Amino acid sequence: MKKDIPGQVTGKQKDVLETRLAGNKAEAVRLFESSVRKLLDVNRWAEWAGPFSAIFQLTDNKGVPVQEMAKEGLYIRIDIPGPGTKTGKGYDWVRIEESTYEEDVNAEKAYQLIRARPSNDPAHPRGIAHFFDSTATSTFIVSREGLSVSAGIHGRNEKTSHDGPLMDKLRNKIVSQASMAGVSDKQWDSLAKGLLDL
Repeated sequence: MKKDIPGQVTGKQKDVLETRLAGNKAEAVRLFESSVRKLLDVNRWAEWAGPFSAIFQLTDNKGVPVQEMAKEGLYIRIDIPGPGTKTGKGYDWVRIEESTYEEDVNAEKAYQLIRARPSNDPAHPRGIAHFFDSTATSTFIVSREGLSVSAGIHGRNEKTSHDGPLMDKLRNKIVSQASMAGVSDKQWDSLAKGLLDL
């Protein structure tokens, strides 16, 4: 699983991890399966993350909202509180570059991973429409090992995006510095906990 989290090379990194210990294997499997469904249901992440969360919407490669589970190649349109980017038509955008499920042969370990990277607005591809540049990644993982079920969110190589017009650059600097300073930690903590709630 660690092989699926990009290495930290530049900028900041962030790691959030929540774990629950189940009473037996059946309970652990039930919790894991529920958490995987929630992880893949990106359009409802704001429900799991609570009232101050950004709003997340899956879209296709033309920016059209879709009602389906996360998979490689889809985009996530993010409406964070406050002003958005002109480049992204008011939103921040990431593209899901990997969605992986693995389970060992004894069914004692399993995990579901989604990794996303800042991207252009697919309907208006004029540069990165996100407060981080395209070296950054966010890896979301739900895993089970024996009776332990975990939800992790791992940010790597988080650096400010300098794409777009001057107002976008200023906005991105403010938002990215706030995020790197921990302002977004509560949202990710709440999301990780929410993924594990039955």
